[in-house]
Amino acid sequence: MVVVAAVFVGRLLIELPALTARIRPALGPATRWTGVILAAALTVSLIPAAISRGRAERRDLVVQRARTKEINRLAGVIGRLGGAARLRGCGEPLTRLEYQTTLAWTLGVNVSRVGFKYGQAIQHGNPLVLFTPLPHGGWKVQAVHQARASCRSLPG
Repeated sequence: MVVVAAVFVGRLLIELPALTARIRPALGPATRWTGVILAAALTVSLIPAAISRGRAERRDLVVQRARTKEINRLAGVIGRLGGAARLRGCGEPLTRLEYQTTLAWTLGVNVSRVGFKYGQAIQHGNPLVLFTPLPHGGWKVQAVHQARASCRSLPG
């Protein structure tokens, strides 16, 4: 939109002197100021949109920084529970869809091995390890349907 407006103003500035010369030859120096006034008006009209975009970007940065902290905590949680190898041996990992690739990377498995449909997976009765992000940071890890003794000691 800004580009279209800039092209319009540019064309107007190029063609305005010829147009005003045909219409009012006595206009003189006022023609020079017309371009300046148009450019200033365009600039002033874009200020509210720029402020709005700046605020939206600020909000998005806050959200993304919080998400980054949450993702960074995942490796620590996995380490405290015995590491990725131990958790991989305890069953299918599950998490929310938005964290599926992050969990797969952290556990060192293909993303197709990380589920995101909690209800279906729990109903099947297979061993699972649920990774749920908490609202204020951190992760809740739950072991479900565990058969191995080493996996039964995980939080459930």
